[in-house]
Amino acid sequence: MKYLNFLFLILLALPLNSYTVDNYVKNHTDDILGEWRTESRESVIEIYRDGASYSGKVIWTENPNDENGQPKRDVLNPDPSKRNNFFVGTVIMTGFTFDNDKTWKSGEIYDLTHGKTYKAQITLKDSNTLKMRGYIGTPMFGKTVTWKRK
Repeated sequence: MKYLNFLFLILLALPLNSYTVDNYVKNHTDDILGEWRTESRESVIEIYRDGASYSGKVIWTENPNDENGQPKRDVLNPDPSKRNNFFVGTVIMTGFTFDNDKTWKSGEIYDLTHGKTYKAQITLKDSNTLKMRGYIGTPMFGKTVTWKRK
């Protein structure tokens, strides 16, 4: 009888455990949404939902104009068709997916100042601090910057 009671409790707890995990994922997947100041504080990036993943675009920059007073353009972009795009409005983050542990992986981040794209992952340290790690190949070979919620 003890074994039956134990088995019954386990069977009863399995759906609850699944509900708890599903509920956690649903409640935390969007934690990175919003406006974030870059580590240099020269730009603000808006992270938004893009279908099943997360993306981010530049919505403000401290120096939006070039030396001629014209809006800066993405002149270093390896794609010639994008070189006339303005800095503000450029999507610099794509493909981030939630990984169940305050981490979003499988993304890419584009560096406007060098025209380079890197693999990236995000770790949310607290509700107002995220760590963005850009890397080549493996996260071991990369750089981490801290962004603060605006």
